[in-house]
Amino acid sequence: MITKEKWNEIEAELKTLFGRVEFKLNDLTISIARRSVSEGKTELFVFIDNSIQYSWGHPSGDSFNPLVVTLWRKASAALYTTRQIKQIEKIFGKRQSLKEYPNLRSRFEFYLPTFKTAASVVRQYKRIKGLMLESISDV
Repeated sequence: MITKEKWNEIEAELKTLFGRVEFKLNDLTISIARRSVSEGKTELFVFIDNSIQYSWGHPSGDSFNPLVVTLWRKASAALYTTRQIKQIEKIFGKRQSLKEYPNLRSRFEFYLPTFKTAASVVRQYKRIKGLMLESISDV
């Protein structure tokens, strides 16, 4: 059980430029580290046993890892862009376009191993049962 003070310490560490925290969940090592995404922009990456495979985050894929549902960030995207929807509706009309394209306004969900803020990581990880703090280290 991780105390409230430890969660505050974890959040403070992850807010630093080179923050890194390691957890233990069952037999797996979960590492969260801040990495550069582009010039002047960093995000928090979640490593499961020191690796990331983006294919783990696609529920319809062959290599989907059910563990990422609890450890990674949930994201969604539209199947069609707003511009495409407007073009289809202009051609077919609103009712006919839904008959021709039944999934016109559908979205698909997937999981990403990145988090934008330390607070969002802490919010999500507080709910995970059996999570043990391994180390808090500033590289």
